[in-house]
Amino acid sequence: MRGISVTLVLLPAMLAVSRAAEAKDARPAAFGTTAMTMVQVPAAQCVALAGSDPVLNNNNFLYSSSAPGTFDCYANLPAGSKLVQVGVVAYDASDSGEVNLNVLRCQSLDANEGCSQSGLVATLGTSASPFAGRLVGDLSGLLAIPVDKTNELDVVRVYLTAAGSDLRFREVDFYYQLQVSTPAPGTQTFGDVLPSNLYYKGIEALAASGITGGCGNGNFCPGQYVTRGEIATFFARALGLHFPN
Repeated sequence: MRGISVTLVLLPAMLAVSRAAEAKDARPAAFGTTAMTMVQVPAAQCVALAGSDPVLNNNNFLYSSSAPGTFDCYANLPAGSKLVQVGVVAYDASDSGEVNLNVLRCQSLDANEGCSQSGLVATLGTSASPFAGRLVGDLSGLLAIPVDKTNELDVVRVYLTAAGSDLRFREVDFYYQLQVSTPAPGTQTFGDVLPSNLYYKGIEALAASGITGGCGNGNFCPGQYVTRGEIATFFARALGLHFPN
């Protein structure tokens, strides 16, 4: 009996979206650039593509009753974060069927447009039979995917190769990390902070976020002391604090 084989591939595909996934809170559960936050997308919120005949059982597992099933799953991730892992909670008691997991990067937000192909990302599988649990595929070492909500759409596509309840999934998991933005070439903000400066990337990220406007006259004054008032302003802008209404 074959176990689950999870393959993470960036494939060209046409999106046939029949309903929008439920909106989720995009605020991270952890801060810093090393901690990972997991966003869980229940199978019931995934979109069944044409030809699939979805059935949701009492344990919130989704399967296809009369045809191999294809389901697209979306997550609301923070813009600028980095998608580093994806996973699936699934059950496989099928002799011949598999659960395949694909990562698609759509260059257009139009559902009638296709997705780009960027080659093989990773392969993950298990020989356990039957299998029940979570499988996670790592993207960070091969192709960490920056989240760009303006121009692209990241989709995890679950493909059940056989029909019936012996092959089903309950959720898809997106794992992301926060990261410091990289300045675009030629966008130096302050005259006294050159791209060669050790702190250039962090200073540019603060400027782009509206947290700092520098010390005046187009400079940042990177070697100047910071007052308690300036620190308070930095924190207030970074946290989005405001006066009570």
